[in-house]
This record gives sequence, structure tokens and C-alpha cells, in this order.
Amino acid sequence: MTESPSYPRSLWRSALPPAVVYDRHWALWAVGANSLTARLRAASSTFRVQLLGQKRAVPLRDEWRCLGMAGPAETVARFLDMYREIALRKYGYEAQSDKIGWCAPMYVAETDKQAIDEARPHIETMFNVLLPKASELMFFPPGYLSPESLQAVMAAKKGNRGNVTIEQLIERGIIVCGSPDTVRRTIKDMHNRMGFEELMCMLMFGSMPAHLSEKNIRLFAKEVLPAVKSLTPSNYRGFELPRVAAE
Repeated sequence: MTESPSYPRSLWRSALPPAVVYDRHWALWAVGANSLTARLRAASSTFRVQLLGQKRAVPLRDEWRCLGMAGPAETVARFLDMYREIALRKYGYEAQSDKIGWCAPMYVAETDKQAIDEARPHIETMFNVLLPKASELMFFPPGYLSPESLQAVMAAKKGNRGNVTIEQLIERGIIVCGSPDTVRRTIKDMHNRMGFEELMCMLMFGSMPAHLSEKNIRLFAKEVLPAVKSLTPSNYRGFELPRVAAE
């Protein structure tokens, strides 16, 4: 797995000639794989941006990437395959693993029981207290999604907020939690199903205090990250167009 390139902030504030801008490699992520708008935008490979100092927006060609975020594993996998289908059917190219990302809360401890006990109050606070109180405008400001996509996203998230337990979140694949061996095995299984090359780990969530966050980060880096780095596209089960559900 590879790391995304970083770009100097000064590039956005300059008035460089368009030819120089066109030569840049832009890493652009469409976040929210369960949104049809996000999947269409990611698969289109076309983006228009107006840099500061430019009088008009210019088209930039890029390999758009699609990020599946903190949802049930089966749902994320299904919608990432829909993204692959749109790329193939509508735009005529095959979306490789470097265009796929997955984001989820993760917690590692010495044993499965200890991990669940330590993460429980903080992940359950996140899903049962904090997220239900947050305005949807915080996550989906006007214009971010089409009305149809917003309805689909809200329907998908309805069952993931309020009165949920950490056991339910683990079972649905919304959070990865357990011993180093459990977390390594789960990420490998998710990679086999989704084929992502970019992994975004939420190693601090909800009400988690600093000392548990630091412990989680250190254990993940020492016991899990080496196995994650060894994953390659060959570990992915592969995408077969006939198996993709219709929109």
C-alpha cells in the first residue's frame, strides 16, 4: 500500500501559468461511497477548479479516487463496486486499487476483551450521543449531495445511530476492534473484499482520552501497520461486473 502525495499549500495561492498547473498530479477524493453523486464524481475523472489569482475555473484531468467511510462493511464494499461499475460502463476504464480507500474507527489492545472494554464507552458515546446531536448540515452542506443521494445516505445511516452497542458495530464492520491478530485479520479480510490501497484509520474517536489514544496509536503502529503495508492488489478478490447490483 502506498501513501498519497502531498502538495504545497502555496500552489493554491499562486498565479502560475495554466500549463504548469496541468502538469501537476492532483489527488482528489470523493468522500462518501454510499452517495451516487460521489461515485459519479469519482468515476468521471474530470474536475474544474479555480485557483486564487486565476480569473476563471480551469479543467484539471485526474484519477479521481473514492473513499468509503465508517459504514457497514457490506454496504461500503457494495457501493465501491458500484463505483467500479460506473467507471467501466460509463467512462470505459477499470478503477484500480490505487483509486479506492476505506476509513473506519479502529482500536487495538492486548486481547479482544480488553479492546472491547476499553473502546466501548467512547465508541458508544460517539454513535449514541454525539452523532445523533450533530446537524446533518455539518456533514452534508447544501450542494454537497444531490437530493436523491442525500436521501440514500440518510437511509443508510439511520440504523447506525442511537442505542447501538460496540458488539453490533463490530459485527457490521463499522469499527475494527480487538487484539493485534484480530485487527490484522479483519483489515486483511476487508482488503480482500474492497480492494483499497488507501487506509484511513480513526484511532481516536468519541470521548477517548489521550492516554488510550496514544496506546492505540502505538500498538497499531507496532503490531498492525507492518501487516497492512504488506497488502497488495493481489490480495483483492477482484471485481466481476455481473455481480454488481443495479442502481
